[in-house]
Amino acid sequence: MIVISTPTKNRAPTQFTDFPFSSLCVFQGQILAAGTSGIFTLEGNTDNGAAIDAYLTLPDYRTGGSFRPHCIHIDGEGGPLDVTVTMDQGDPHTKRVSSSKTGHHRKEVKPDRIYPGGSMALKIANVAGGDFAIDGLDVSFTNIGKRP
Repeated sequence: MIVISTPTKNRAPTQFTDFPFSSLCVFQGQILAAGTSGIFTLEGNTDNGAAIDAYLTLPDYRTGGSFRPHCIHIDGEGGPLDVTVTMDQGDPHTKRVSSSKTGHHRKEVKPDRIYPGGSMALKIANVAGGDFAIDGLDVSFTNIGKRP
């Protein structure tokens, strides 16, 4: 089963896959899942004791030249987060970002100096099953010009 959830508040779709149930509903503030094995309440911060991995992978961004990401700003809450940047489908570079602030705030990630490229893949993942929400994302690039 593939479930696509779109909260009406922010209209941000989320896809869930490989669940052993065929339908979901919210009833009296609880999330219920139904399948051939019965009806279950979905709650808690773990999946049978294991941390729940969550991540956001953005489509490749094509810069059209030789660029390097300079700074990534993530607006949201929760964390810490692992931010992984891959240029031109090369080696991924991951940097952990955390904040002592609570609630909605902006996190700044300055990737290590990585090989510049013409396309960039970006993945943002939770750490140890932590919750996170992202409302906005800005990426600044540095143009790596060629000498004549």
